[in-house]
Amino acid sequence: MKIYLSLVLFIASNAAIAQSSIGLNFGDPQYTWSNDSRAPFVISESTESYAVGIEYLQRVKNGFSLGVEGGVHRFSNIIRSNEEYGSYSSGLKPLFNLSLTPKAMYQIGFGESRFGGFVSLGPSFQWNTAKDRDFDEANFRIVNKRIYGTSGVVSFEPLEQESYSGVETVKNFSVIIRPELGLSFKASDFANFTARLQYGISLGAPLISREFNDFPLNGTQTSSQHNLRGDYWVIQVGYQITLK
Repeated sequence: MKIYLSLVLFIASNAAIAQSSIGLNFGDPQYTWSNDSRAPFVISESTESYAVGIEYLQRVKNGFSLGVEGGVHRFSNIIRSNEEYGSYSSGLKPLFNLSLTPKAMYQIGFGESRFGGFVSLGPSFQWNTAKDRDFDEANFRIVNKRIYGTSGVVSFEPLEQESYSGVETVKNFSVIIRPELGLSFKASDFANFTARLQYGISLGAPLISREFNDFPLNGTQTSSQHNLRGDYWVIQVGYQITLK
């Protein structure tokens, strides 16, 4: 936190002598769950995601800039069965991952063209809105098994889900190292279009952990664990306005 405050003060103290810009970025972040292979019929995954970021940059010297970005990722973490079974899920509310990222960026132009490139790196301090919860067959259950006939016709064999217990544990605060690589196009003296590949590397414990205890299926009971570390990648498009 002291590093972040020092960065903000440094930017503010140099605002009168350096060129600055503000930008808006959009993308579709991809988060990946690690699913325990002991229960391949139960799958956790993230869907319906989008990302919005507001970025402020101030050029310090020779293409080197310092800045800060505030962002929000929105996505849903669902539970479903694999293709062998049909399932019921009560559904989940969307999760919002809020971030604040001080960053250092180096920009370079490509000859006399309007195109350029940039790289940046910074620690992202994130807070998500998920909460710990318990779940059982009322939240998720397998309801049938798909039977594939010789003629390609699919039928369904009903299954009755027996009782089980599960728990979802959440780490609300996390730190992510966030490198990015991008291209820019100078539309005018005051406007740039950007496209960037951003990667988030989560530090510490998983963001979300799910434990399925004694999940019953076909006469057997299986325990498994699913983890969402918080790593992600996203391609973003953006628009930057030069302030001075």
